[in-house]
Amino acid sequence: MADARHPPVSSCPGHRRKRGGGFTLIEVLVALVVLSTGIVLILRAFETSLAAMAHSRDAMWGNLLVREILAETRLSFRAGEGVQSTTRGTAVSGPCSDFRWERIIEPVSGMAGIRANGATNTLALVDVRVWRDGSSREYSVTTYLMRFN
Repeated sequence: MADARHPPVSSCPGHRRKRGGGFTLIEVLVALVVLSTGIVLILRAFETSLAAMAHSRDAMWGNLLVREILAETRLSFRAGEGVQSTTRGTAVSGPCSDFRWERIIEPVSGMAGIRANGATNTLALVDVRVWRDGSSREYSVTTYLMRFN
């Protein structure tokens, strides 16, 4: 009860009224800065992971194409078919359709004319390079194969 000797607390000079549980503008701004910084970092991490996935996908398809070209070369050698020394091409279908490739075959000097099982065999150095249009990445394999004549 308020009487003349004890005025109500809210009317006393210098007394601060208790606020009703809200946030100040500064607290809201600090929270927004922290949240937006977190969101930006998460988006950058997401962007980096997408770029890594694209690189991984290109590496997988490039290496698959290298293996395919080597397998075709190996089959041609085993069948005794003539294979050009330098061949270039483009993958024609599927996810590798924008890949280009080059195969270089060189006989190894000093190893020509090895006789085995009644046939003359030649050791050849086979270099296969694959790259995607517009990319600086290149996937390559260099190996030796025996050519059966």
